[in-house]
Amino acid sequence: MRYILCDQVIFEPESNALYTVDNCEEVVTISNPARRLLELLILHQGESVRREEIFHKVWDEFGMVSSNNNLNHCVSKLRRMLRDFGIEDDVIITIPKLGFLLHKDISVCAVSDDGSAMPVFARLPASAIDGPEAPQVKHRIPYLRICFALCVGVVILLSMLCFGMLFYPHAENDIELGRVEGCNVLFYGENMDADKQRLIKQSVQHHIDRRAVTCRDGEYLLVYPQDKGPHLPQNAIRLHITHCALQQNSQTEVCSDI
Repeated sequence: MRYILCDQVIFEPESNALYTVDNCEEVVTISNPARRLLELLILHQGESVRREEIFHKVWDEFGMVSSNNNLNHCVSKLRRMLRDFGIEDDVIITIPKLGFLLHKDISVCAVSDDGSAMPVFARLPASAIDGPEAPQVKHRIPYLRICFALCVGVVILLSMLCFGMLFYPHAENDIELGRVEGCNVLFYGENMDADKQRLIKQSVQHHIDRRAVTCRDGEYLLVYPQDKGPHLPQNAIRLHITHCALQQNSQTEVCSDI
C-alpha cells in the first residue's frame, strides 16, 4: 500500500520512503517512528489524534521510550521533509493541549498493489469501520449484585479522586505572561513564581528577535515545557514555542512551530 499526498508526494510505509511522483529516484528514508506517525495521521485524516494515543501506537507498542520531546521532534521533521518536497501548506496541524491532525483539505489517496487508487476514507465501507451489530443478550442479575457493584464503583471513584487531590494538586492551565513585541504570550503548565515568568518572557523575546515573529489580531504565542535532555543543567528548562491563531469559525485554534 502506498499513499499519494497532494498529488505530488508518494509515501511507502513498507520501505519508510518518501519521494515525488515525477522523480522516484531521489528517495528520502524516514525513521520508523516518523513512518508510524505519518501513517497514523493519514488513517485519521481530519480527526485530532491525542498525544497519548500517538505515544502508545508509535513508541510504547514497540518497546521504545515515548515523550513530548520525541513527538514534537518527529512532527517538526515530517513537516520539514514535506516542505522540502514542495508541499507548502500546513499538512500536520497542532491542536493545543490535545495532539495533532492531518489537514482535512489535503488530498490523500491510497494506492493498492494492483495500481488502483482511491481516497483514504473510501477504502473501507461503513459496516467494516463500525463493525457488525452485536447480538443483544438478556441477562438476569440479582438486585443485590447490582447494588454491590455500584457501591464498589463509588468507593473506587472516591479513592481515585482523593489520590489525585493528594498527589497531583497542581493542575496545568494557561498562564498569561503579558505581551512581548506585540504578541500575547500564554504559558501552558503549572503555576510558577515571578522570577520564572520573567525568565520565560526573556527567552520568548530572544526567540522573537531572532525569527522576526509578528502577531496579527487573534494570534498569540503558546509556550509549554518539554522533557529536557541529560546535557542541560539541573535548573534549566526546555521550552516549545508555537504561533497560534483562531480560525474563522471561532471553534478551532491552529498552531505551528516557529
